[in-house]
Amino acid sequence: MDRTASTPGRSRRARRALAWAIAPALMIGACSSPPEDNDSPKPSASATPAPEPVRFSTLPNPCRTVSEETAERVVPGTENPAGEELSSADTTRSGACLWTGLKENKEEQTYHFRSLTLSLKRFDSEPSLGSGDDRASLYLQDQVAEIMEDEANTGAKPAELAETGDEAVTIAYSVKKKDGEETNEYRQQRVVARTGNAVLTVDLYGAGMQETKPPSAESVKKSAELVIDEALAALDAEADAPAEDSTDATDATDSTNEESTGESNA
Repeated sequence: MDRTASTPGRSRRARRALAWAIAPALMIGACSSPPEDNDSPKPSASATPAPEPVRFSTLPNPCRTVSEETAERVVPGTENPAGEELSSADTTRSGACLWTGLKENKEEQTYHFRSLTLSLKRFDSEPSLGSGDDRASLYLQDQVAEIMEDEANTGAKPAELAETGDEAVTIAYSVKKKDGEETNEYRQQRVVARTGNAVLTVDLYGAGMQETKPPSAESVKKSAELVIDEALAALDAEADAPAEDSTDATDATDSTNEESTGESNA
């Protein structure tokens, strides 16, 4: 009787003991992560895209892109044909040069004033902003819009310049300015050209002082375009080595190696 009566009690105690023994194992299993599956693909860290290569990693001195002979021709009467380099926070990214001159003809009592500014600006490729070439192209458009949107400029006529850099625009316009008691008409020309990731801007204007007639719009246009052509050539000479050169060299090396391997196998 005692043995039969005690059997249910012992069974209950045994079940409780088993439950307490299993509980920690269940908790550990719930908190632990399942074993890794070596065959399952692992997420890879997102790689930052490499910026597109640019043609120019620096800029030359803008005053050195125009010869003194050309400066004297475009700006008659200039006392500094070498030009005056304007200040820049970072000359590897932007720069500008200024030439001014007043040509006096005492016999004819005429006074012709000229001012020439040449600016260079370079853009790097940045994944969040675009390639250097695209950014430079947008800047070119901004330089054109700056003239077209200024109400003080009259008769603005933009036109594309064929075979000048990668793209170029020339704009003829005029501005009337009051010089003391005298109001003079300034014939002006802006030429903006892009080559790769660099933009050149030429601003040339001329005026006749003391009732002297201003220069013709055509003469100012030709002079400004002469400067842009010369400055473009000088800038292109400073370009970094094109990427395709190294590719061609690699292809040539691979071709030579293949020929040598073929000869040795023969």
